Amino acid sequence: MRFYFILFILLLSGLAVNAQQCFKAYNAQNQESLVFCVGEKVTFKDCSSPAAEADKEYYDYDKSNGLDHTSAEAKAKSFTYTKPGTYTVTQLANLGGTIGNVYKELTIEVKDAPAPTYTAQSCANRVVNFKITDTKYTSYTLDFGDGSTPRTGLKSGQTIAYTYKEGLDYTTKLTGSYTGATCSGTAELKVSARRGFDAPVFRRLRVLNQNASSGQLQFTIETKIPGLSYVIEQSIAEGSPYTQIATIENVTAATETYVLNNINTARKSRYRIRTKDACGTLGSDVSTTLTNVLLDSEFTDRGVLLTWDIDTKSIRRILVDINGVTNPNIDKTDTQFLDADITCTDTYSYVISVDYMSNSTSVSAPVSETIPNVPAPKPGTLFSTFNDDNQVELTFDPKGQNISQVLFERSINGSAFESITASTGLLNYDDLDPIAPVCYRASGSNFCGNVSGVSAVSCPVVLIAEPSGGTDIDFTWNLFKDVKADGKEKYEFQLLDPSKQVISSRPISGTSLSEKPQRPEEQVMYRIKVTLSDGSVSYSNIASVEQNLLLFVPTAFTPNNDGLNDILEVKGQQYFNLQLTIYNRSGNVVFQSDGEATGWDGTFKGKNAPVGVYTYDATYTTAAGVAKRQTGTITLLR
Repeated sequence: MRFYFILFILLLSGLAVNAQQCFKAYNAQNQESLVFCVGEKVTFKDCSSPAAEADKEYYDYDKSNGLDHTSAEAKAKSFTYTKPGTYTVTQLANLGGTIGNVYKELTIEVKDAPAPTYTAQSCANRVVNFKITDTKYTSYTLDFGDGSTPRTGLKSGQTIAYTYKEGLDYTTKLTGSYTGATCSGTAELKVSARRGFDAPVFRRLRVLNQNASSGQLQFTIETKIPGLSYVIEQSIAEGSPYTQIATIENVTAATETYVLNNINTARKSRYRIRTKDACGTLGSDVSTTLTNVLLDSEFTDRGVLLTWDIDTKSIRRILVDINGVTNPNIDKTDTQFLDADITCTDTYSYVISVDYMSNSTSVSAPVSETIPNVPAPKPGTLFSTFNDDNQVELTFDPKGQNISQVLFERSINGSAFESITASTGLLNYDDLDPIAPVCYRASGSNFCGNVSGVSAVSCPVVLIAEPSGGTDIDFTWNLFKDVKADGKEKYEFQLLDPSKQVISSRPISGTSLSEKPQRPEEQVMYRIKVTLSDGSVSYSNIASVEQNLLLFVPTAFTPNNDGLNDILEVKGQQYFNLQLTIYNRSGNVVFQSDGEATGWDGTFKGKNAPVGVYTYDATYTTAAGVAKRQTGTITLLR
């Protein structure tokens, strides 16, 4: 204790002796150094003159936390640092048994060895750009991974452009080291030496603002390789050259959205995208070309009219978005769309999207229209006629006005008018059952819900046909009534065949006539044709009349082989499935036909049947599908 006390007193007093004190630090390879690594054993050796007594030599390894030369570590003369930093080491020694300058300091630096950082960007022509972004180490060595000699002596921030011989993938290694220290840190990066780059996928072009000076365009591209830049090129007219207008730098996301401001979007231009690598080399391949959509809107008395100007090549479909709801019912050749489904005082926003076969889309800027309150339309006109299905066809003419809905009304046999349907179309059909004298009128409403006055009444011709007591048919009808009717109408009475084709036609006047059927068919059809002075035509309903079918069975025949009346045959028209059965007086069947073309030759079981009276039973089906039966007697003569 007395020894330490004396040393402590000498330190405090600063007395000097005639001696040269020193000590040095050595790394794990027993090399003198002032720079060491975390985890490395540092050994301290005395170099004083006279030399320090070995058992009187002590060290404190970190002055910043206070001097302590009494610990077991102080006598060890070596220390392993666990944290990086600058340390002041203090030696306390008895030099050759003398008392003097026994206190000495040495400053060392302890380094850690983290993985250094660097970047690699692949360029065209198998060039890769490396940049050392790490700042911890004194120098760096870069191994390119292709077996070539590593590049040494590199510094922080340095950029190295290296050209590979083969277009392959390589694993590179960067090693950072300190001057005077044995430790180092390494990091690896995988790089691709590329001959070139595929063109990016130009997925969407959207006009955010359609304006000649302050227009905005949004570009959406899909990338495959992070770190590339992309050049936007523009052509302002068909056949004009493309020029660079913007560059999207260092894109790392798989999908990149870029907005270009202050560009003229009020004219149609073509745009494409080209790659630009880290070396500034432009790719030879370009993306799909997309053209901005020009969209204009105009409010008319028929609705909102949209007009667009687009690139019409390779279109897959055109979509119209109305207030966020997509209307897909647009033909890809259309350049206009009329939105008549609108409500007064409401505001409507429209966007046109054009999808191309390349799976790319060009989208217009939104346009908006606020609908004013439009007054009620003026009354239109209505025209009526029967069609071949005996429906009343009603055609409403709005007289050029925008009508969003038509209300049709009907009056039967002079009764009060009542509503039959409200239609968004101008053509409507009425299944009138039973057919009776009828009149119609209609009114139209616009998209504001304002309703016009009713049209003039239109009354088609209704034809009624009834068999009279004899063979005649009695016909009655009403005259055609319409705003177009001026009293100069021409009426024709038409006879139709079963396919409703006109067989005969003749002029008529008045409102009734009687007609003897000119055709032997069981069912005959008639109608009236009205021709107006302006050339318009209206038809009545088709009236069908079923006549008594004349099925003729002879009362006698003479099967004597003289060539006259030898076969009993049934005569008539418009019947089917005839079956004729003949009985003798005993009620036995002597003949039964197997079709309309079969007649009886007067034989029974191969022999002549006896002369006399026979009865017959004929069953058949009419043209209307009704099963009928006829019976009578036949006399066989020879």
